[in-house]
Amino acid sequence: MKSKFLSFVLGAVLCLFAIVPASAEESGSVGEACTVVQAYAEKNTLDVIARGGFDLQRVDVKVANKQAEIVESGTAVDGAVRVRTTILADVSTSIPTETREKVLEFIEAEIRDLADYEELRLVTFGDKVEVIQDFSSDRYDLSNAVKAIEFTAPESTVYDAINSTMNPPAAGCYNRTIVITDGADYAAGGITKEELFIRLGAEMYPIDVVGVSAEKLQNPNKDLAALARISNGNYVELYPKTDVSACAAGLSVGELFWLRAEVPVNLLDGSTRQVDLSDGVNSVSFDMKMSVVDAPEPVESTSSAVESVVSEVISEPNVPAEDSAVRFSIAPLLIIACAGVSIVAIVVVILQILKSKKSAEAEKTASQSPSFLSDDSDKTEFVDSSDSGEQYVVRLSNTANPNECWVINVTSDVIIGRAAECAVHIDEKSVSREQCRIAVKSAGLALSNLSGSNPTKLNGMAVNGDMLLHAADNIHFGRITLRVDYIQKIGEDFSAPRDNKTGGDTEAIF
Repeated sequence: MKSKFLSFVLGAVLCLFAIVPASAEESGSVGEACTVVQAYAEKNTLDVIARGGFDLQRVDVKVANKQAEIVESGTAVDGAVRVRTTILADVSTSIPTETREKVLEFIEAEIRDLADYEELRLVTFGDKVEVIQDFSSDRYDLSNAVKAIEFTAPESTVYDAINSTMNPPAAGCYNRTIVITDGADYAAGGITKEELFIRLGAEMYPIDVVGVSAEKLQNPNKDLAALARISNGNYVELYPKTDVSACAAGLSVGELFWLRAEVPVNLLDGSTRQVDLSDGVNSVSFDMKMSVVDAPEPVESTSSAVESVVSEVISEPNVPAEDSAVRFSIAPLLIIACAGVSIVAIVVVILQILKSKKSAEAEKTASQSPSFLSDDSDKTEFVDSSDSGEQYVVRLSNTANPNECWVINVTSDVIIGRAAECAVHIDEKSVSREQCRIAVKSAGLALSNLSGSNPTKLNGMAVNGDMLLHAADNIHFGRITLRVDYIQKIGEDFSAPRDNKTGGDTEAIF
């Protein structure tokens, strides 16, 4: 009897091992490992584009171990993801003559293998960047554009060309760049290699590198290989004997899926958070810098609290008659107690308002004295502008070093940058020579970006055109963040800056 029982148990175990892998394979839960190729945060949403065997019906997203709600998702095959590829071709005379034909063949192979959900943009660079065909999926137009490519530029600026052609993020759109170059860079200005590497390390934007050479190299170009590695791109070599079709196939995007999730508002403070994706079988994690969004904490009014307490006391079901009588007698006492708390709260609020008015009057008195522009730090700079038109006084401070600040009389344009002649001079390599400008407009002081390669952001938003400045705003560029401590229009009462650590409301006025 025992032998029969043991035989039955052994047979059941063997059947279980035989059935489980088969059922898992048939269900499609075991697939290609997931790889995140691009992600970006905007306001309260997080967009993720990845490739792999994820089940979108079961996928779960957590940010810093807190649940994020998926609001949209889909795949490239069903049209939910568009791929935008910028082919950036070096047309300088340094490209080996014997490999130039291979460069054109490679581009033609990319056009020929174009997926239904992919668009190409053809851009050449040497001493200048030129778009010869904007984003298109028309193979005829793209092939005609290739015929116009000539390797005649006297020099090339590889890193500045990459930086200036990186496509901005868009919902459900995967952006990448394929740069074809020998790595020779003669840039006297513009963004440096180190500055581009810093940007690529902070953003998730892949750069696939096609290293061009006259013959097969024993070791790849170190700078180009680092460019691909830092951006999570691929590196391939192109020389006269390269199999162009295989080379192009190695840079195909494959099947992609996209999802958009709403991030819990208490995590939107600009910090870098861990993001976890899982469908129960496959999982992947990565770090992402969140947006900065101000969210007021919900406050329950006193009257609502009183109503909920009374409602709970009066309408509780299944209470014996004698207990109900006791609870009814307690209800008026609770109402009186809550009313007393409300009166105390009102008195406290009135006292706070009176105290605030007193403080405001003291600040107004201080603003009328010469000590208004004084600062205890010996690192404070006072900058005067011209004497025409309306005049403002603005105080800027470096958030990384609050003792480093500038008090500026603004009547005309004030330039901020790395150049020594800038009114606000910041000696930092990540800052452009002329980074941004503060100017007097009809609505007040406005900020505008001057750098073509290094974006300026106001409270986390890219500065495009003129954007109105307020006290407590944060101006960010490179590795620097400046805080607007206060703005005072001469001839008007001084207004204290708002108590806002993440910056004020940002408005575009043009």
